[in-house]
Amino acid sequence: SHFTTSTAAIGFLLKLPEDWRVSLDGQYSQSGSTSRFTANLSSAPVAELVARGVINPFRDTQVYPPPSALYDTISRNEGHKLEFSSWETVLRVTNHSLRLPTGTGSIVTGGTFRKSDSENYESSYRLPDGTVTNTTSNLTNRTNEDWAAFADLRAPLVPQSWLPKAVRAVEGDLGWRYSGSDTYKKSPNPPTLGFKVTLAAGLSLRGSYTSSFKPPLPLMSVPVTDPVPTSTTITDPKRGGERTTILQDRSPNPNLVPEEGTTRTFGLVFQRGRIHQLRASVDYFDTEKVNELSSLSAATLIPLEDYFPDRVVRSTPTPGDTYSVGRVTLIRGGYINIAGTRAKTWSGQARYAWTDCFRGTLEL
Repeated sequence: SHFTTSTAAIGFLLKLPEDWRVSLDGQYSQSGSTSRFTANLSSAPVAELVARGVINPFRDTQVYPPPSALYDTISRNEGHKLEFSSWETVLRVTNHSLRLPTGTGSIVTGGTFRKSDSENYESSYRLPDGTVTNTTSNLTNRTNEDWAAFADLRAPLVPQSWLPKAVRAVEGDLGWRYSGSDTYKKSPNPPTLGFKVTLAAGLSLRGSYTSSFKPPLPLMSVPVTDPVPTSTTITDPKRGGERTTILQDRSPNPNLVPEEGTTRTFGLVFQRGRIHQLRASVDYFDTEKVNELSSLSAATLIPLEDYFPDRVVRSTPTPGDTYSVGRVTLIRGGYINIAGTRAKTWSGQARYAWTDCFRGTLEL
């Protein structure tokens, strides 16, 4: 096999007054692979190479690999070649000294765009005279596009002069991101919120609301090749437990949506000391996940046929059949959005550090 990879990147930075900065970065990458295999062919060409002294049949091939002339003579693979390319652009606008009515904050905003392309290829085994001996399935050209916009603002929520003596600071973080793609249906885009209240005596309160998502892989939702059914044996409960050998395939599902998750947290932190440092925290987490992806196999779909009738194909019952349904002929497997999870947890931590312990630091 032979692999090639090349990458080119470029970036621009524009500095503006009052600490505003604009950056633009781009990257283009290309990779490819070619492979050559030995087919199970006649040994006549090998005998000719031995007679010509090109191959020594008594030499250990684990120590001395066969010469390339052997592969060129027996067979060659002209079509097994895969090429992949992508380019990505990122635009950012930032300011880490943003003046606001409540104090000094920071902002980061921008967007990204990525396009990837895989070329067609066909894997064909050929003899030196060009005769095709075997051709495997070929992947079709496919192009994927992904894009996103994002923004993050961090700032004091209340001016310092408004705070009582028992409160040192009240800070907030607001983040937002929208992601889109041509390989899945939608992208959740709720904001991410966070806050921290710093109190006197080393106490602080913190909390957050975050959201996340995991899109399906392109192979789960985008047809790349024609599905190739495979045979499997099932037990059919609608025909009295009859065992039947049927065909199943795993077709991509273009209706898949991303897995989504939200997490809500609230915590309390206590920290004191310079030489003898003590830090303790306790946090509560509430996480909910929906639209979880799961792959359905024949064994899973047969008991759930009433819920997924379009995925189980049956023949028409024959005259005199004692069952009201025919035999299963095909099961369409693949990925679907089917599950959800809810988890509530508590977490506590404690740490002690003595920063002047025999000219070092002792941590517990």
